[in-house]
Amino acid sequence: MDTDVLVIGGGAAGLAAATRVRAHAPATRVTVLDPSPFNTYRPWFMYALPGLLPVGDLQISLAQLAEQSGFTFRPAAMEKLDPGSNPVLAGGEAIRYRR
Repeated sequence: MDTDVLVIGGGAAGLAAATRVRAHAPATRVTVLDPSPFNTYRPWFMYALPGLLPVGDLQISLAQLAEQSGFTFRPAAMEKLDPGSNPVLAGGEAIRYRR
């Protein structure tokens, strides 16, 4: 797989980076790599802990967000990263990237 921008981690910062790159450069291929299919919206934990909100309501589907925002989501953990070379190995797949 080839991509222009590889974002490692589907947390708040990674998702913000992926959506901003796509918003400012729509032709850029962006891939987000994360082993979890969901991002959990942690600021609302205060509602989940006393049972006011189901924990499932705090989860954002990364595949769904990727589809809406125009980036690619790969559900895999990064196995090897060598900044001096390309590609990254994730889930047995080689991902070549520019940035």
